[in-house]
Amino acid sequence: MKDEMPDWARKMQPIIDKHLSAEEKAAMTARAESCDQAKAGAEWEEIIAKAKSLIGTDPATPEALDVARRWRAQVMLATGGDLAVTAKMGEAWRESLASPEVAPALPFGPEVWAFVGQAMAHLPPIA
Repeated sequence: MKDEMPDWARKMQPIIDKHLSAEEKAAMTARAESCDQAKAGAEWEEIIAKAKSLIGTDPATPEALDVARRWRAQVMLATGGDLAVTAKMGEAWRESLASPEVAPALPFGPEVWAFVGQAMAHLPPIA
């Protein structure tokens, strides 16, 4: 990647390596390198901050649904819309969030993951 890999991503990498093939990782890296990483990072920070602020609220509110839509859009950009890769990355995140070595370094915890998942359940399925 053009920018230095964040510490959390470095710690998560062995888990990603278990879930994605070399080709899938190369495709995700190429997509990341082709976009404005500062802008994408800022978008993720904003989405995560908003999700954190909504924890404990109804995940079906318009604000929560907006977070879920924005989160899904960022994931689809990263995975190229490949639902198999999206599912594999979801597994990697679940494993990372459960890891005592990796979880403390991640940009969000299981409560954010759960809230966003609940909000996404109110969105139409991805076709």
